[in-house]
Amino acid sequence: MALKKNKSMSNDYDKLLSYSFRLLAKKRYTTLEISQKMSRFLHKSAINDEELIGEVLERLTELNYLDDRQYAKDYCSGRENSRPSGKALVRRGLKMKGIPSQIIDEVLDSPTFDEFELAKDAFSRKSNQWRNIPPQKLKEKAFRFLASRGFSSDTIYKVVNAQYDDPT
Repeated sequence: MALKKNKSMSNDYDKLLSYSFRLLAKKRYTTLEISQKMSRFLHKSAINDEELIGEVLERLTELNYLDDRQYAKDYCSGRENSRPSGKALVRRGLKMKGIPSQIIDEVLDSPTFDEFELAKDAFSRKSNQWRNIPPQKLKEKAFRFLASRGFSSDTIYKVVNAQYDDPT
């Protein structure tokens, strides 16, 4: 009887691992996201062994399919390239994906994440659309736009003042 149970558990483990591989072949996930998906899969498959999730997560990490630190770095660089965002917005996005605070702080405090340069880039991309707007209105728009992208007020002031050579 014990042999039958182990064989069943091994079969369930293989199903869950195979399901995880299929998911990860399509898209990268954080540890939290993949564990939530596996939990739903177990529930739908009527498998009542939640311990399998931990075993599969351990195996996926061992095989380097899951790495929250690398995911956070890639997320930041993706935001830099496609839609420059400030630390606050990036932090919120990573938190929602289940990345631990320690890793988020480490990635955002790294020298490769330069909020001022990102804000300048975001502003220059958007300012092309604001050519015929008076300077005061333009500053207001710039403040609102950069704030909506998660940049700190200090960074916004620096960028806007640098753009208009305003000594204040």
